[in-house]
Amino acid sequence: MKKNIVVILFGILLVISFFSIKVSTNIYVGDYSYSPMVIDVQLKIDDKLIFKDSLRSSSFFPTIICKKLRYGVHKIDVLSKKADINQKSKILLFPNQLDFLEPIY
Repeated sequence: MKKNIVVILFGILLVISFFSIKVSTNIYVGDYSYSPMVIDVQLKIDDKLIFKDSLRSSSFFPTIICKKLRYGVHKIDVLSKKADINQKSKILLFPNQLDFLEPIY
């Protein structure tokens, strides 16, 4: 009986520690349209401003942001006044995973 309780408590502690670790995450931001217009972009993750700059159209050279994030669910907001974009979505960050937001055109 005591052995089962110890195993269960150890498992719960392992799961809690897994989701509290921050890992370095690469975030690629780019304008992949063929429009010559320069757009302003704001990227927020969990209501924290990560990126606020203007983007030019380029299929080959995205802006790479390295940010430490925890595993789990994160809320992402992409805002642009010139391109009239207000996209909100949630992603699940997990080890060895690629997650793409739907492209904005």
